[in-house]
Amino acid sequence: MLQAPDKFAAAAVRNPVCNLALMVGTTDIPDWAYFETYGSLGKNSFTEAPSAEDLIALYKKSPISHLSKELKERGGNVKTIMFPDDIHEIDRSRLPKLKY
Repeated sequence: MLQAPDKFAAAAVRNPVCNLALMVGTTDIPDWAYFETYGSLGKNSFTEAPSAEDLIALYKKSPISHLSKELKERGGNVKTIMFPDDIHEIDRSRLPKLKY
């Protein structure tokens, strides 16, 4: 949406990677979060107990840290809907489908 604002009026995502800082402690692939944050140096930075500096870096590389602010600055009407009790299955969800 941010790269081609003239093409899109809305966006919906399912099971996105939104916050690497939160994900790193709960995912089965925490090393991937480090790679996404630090590039090829991430494999050398990976630890199962991230430092405060790592968590800040992970968050700053997360889409959620930029999206709402950027859209609002461009005059967009921003609405974020989250489902904290849902599961991370791509093929089915315990919640009813949201109508767009």
